[in-house]
Amino acid sequence: MNGFELVDRMIEAAKAAGQVPEETAKLAAPRIEAALQKTAAAGTTPSGEAWAPRKKDGGRAMAGAAKAISVRAIGSSVRVTLSGPEVVHHYGEAKRGTPRRQVIPDAGELPAPVVAAVEDAARLAFARATGGR
Repeated sequence: MNGFELVDRMIEAAKAAGQVPEETAKLAAPRIEAALQKTAAAGTTPSGEAWAPRKKDGGRAMAGAAKAISVRAIGSSVRVTLSGPEVVHHYGEAKRGTPRRQVIPDAGELPAPVVAAVEDAARLAFARATGGR
């Protein structure tokens, strides 16, 4: 390999490395969605604490909550969206006696399953950008 080829490779690697944040978000979104859907399907908060049971019969609340979660990459960011009646339960409603059943992470510290999903995606994005080096 001559010096020009080496410089060309270095330029291409630098360009690819500049795309790592966007690629990480793209790879992380489905991993985060799967992690959050798993905890919701288990009836727990994103960090694994059990939700309050249904008041009327003590059964498991929000059995379909996993379907209300969607995650997508937007540039170098990841947007987590919760829809449907699960939103009311996520925040709780004191006036109606609805307990808070957290479905998606709040702003601040991220739960371990989400952190693991992002770390996994970042490692893969960086490996792709650097040719596995």
